[in-house]
Amino acid sequence: MMLLLILTACTSPGSAPTTASAAEVRYTQTCAVCHDQGVQGAPVPGVVEDWGFRLENSREDLYTNTILGVGEMPPRGACPDCTDAELRTIVDYMLRNVPAD
Repeated sequence: MMLLLILTACTSPGSAPTTASAAEVRYTQTCAVCHDQGVQGAPVPGVVEDWGFRLENSREDLYTNTILGVGEMPPRGACPDCTDAELRTIVDYMLRNVPAD
């Protein structure tokens, strides 16, 4: 029973990711519905062409846009229980295959 409680706490939707794999889980839970298919222009993770103009500004601008919302994306990416740090980690996960300048 105790193991079940520990596992549940570690995988609850409100827990912040601390590793790339945790960010991937949270991305899958909250962001993939739009970003995996590029719904209404949402940039697809790892697709360099989708991120080009977005990266003309700083990564900090991407974090801010994620937190506040931009265009069709609602504030916090429709993840009201995500912390700012968690959202930054998810953005970093989404950019993992996009070369840094």
